[in-house]
Amino acid sequence: MEFFQLFARAPKIRHLALPSYISFVGFPWSKLTSLGRIDESWSLSHILSTLGECRNVRRFDIALAGTYPGPLSIMNDLNIRAQSLSFLRSWSTGNATMMSTLLSCLIAPSLVELVIEGTHRGSELEADPTREEWDMTLNSFVSRSRCLLQSLTLEGNSVGTVVGLPDVFALIPTLTYLKLVAPLTHRIMEEGLFRRLTLSSQAVPSSADDTLVPRDVVLLPKLQRVELVFTGKSNKAALNKDVLPSLSQMLDMAESRSVMRLDHGGRVISHRLYSISVSIEIHTLSWILRRTVSNFPSAAEKARIRKLVESGMEVQIEVQ
Repeated sequence: MEFFQLFARAPKIRHLALPSYISFVGFPWSKLTSLGRIDESWSLSHILSTLGECRNVRRFDIALAGTYPGPLSIMNDLNIRAQSLSFLRSWSTGNATMMSTLLSCLIAPSLVELVIEGTHRGSELEADPTREEWDMTLNSFVSRSRCLLQSLTLEGNSVGTVVGLPDVFALIPTLTYLKLVAPLTHRIMEEGLFRRLTLSSQAVPSSADDTLVPRDVVLLPKLQRVELVFTGKSNKAALNKDVLPSLSQMLDMAESRSVMRLDHGGRVISHRLYSISVSIEIHTLSWILRRTVSNFPSAAEKARIRKLVESGMEVQIEVQ
């Protein structure tokens, strides 16, 4: 009896972990409810085949390398039932093509959690994709899937642009958790993303009892938790606006979402934001920089943070 036939006759098998892809003819993939991490040795065609076969696996963790062995066969519009997709991109040259190709093949209508870690890079013959190009890739996948995403984590250049991210947010009004991990050079805090997430002037109550807002002004109306991480190196003699991100627009957003908002019919159109954190990790920080860090946030920002905490919001700001 061949090795794979042993598994084919295991009616109660529910979990499988493989160091590399093995073609099991007749293997009962549909019986699996969990699958070990798909590592960097798997070809793109094998990844797509497995995602399609494992119809009852709800979470997939996929490590993407730059170059895959074997032929590259494409399955357009592969409908998968996964509720959670987690991609870990290595620093291998070429992983951007694999990431974009994989997402362009998939439709995931049941997806509630999407995690994309690492940084995508072009191949030896291609430049790294621009943030604008990544915006289109992510937008197309979410739009095509029509999923009710609740949790989104983006890292590195998959954070995209301040122009493109709100277009993605408009497609996922069910989102409750957002995590962005970006380099210090990505000025996402200053370039207007949080201004787009801030309720407009019409939406700001004129008194504590006035929480009526027009329905069409809110992006991510169910957002409850925001986590921001900025990483990078700095050898500057002082920390200033060119090194540390400004907290002003983020605090504007948090303040505008510190209470539940209702429309004129009494329906909830914006849930309360419960938690927001900003972690700034600066490597090779000199003693001069460390002394300057003690002045961040500013006194005015600290006063605004105290008011948010008093209102019941969890706010954490740290520089490492």
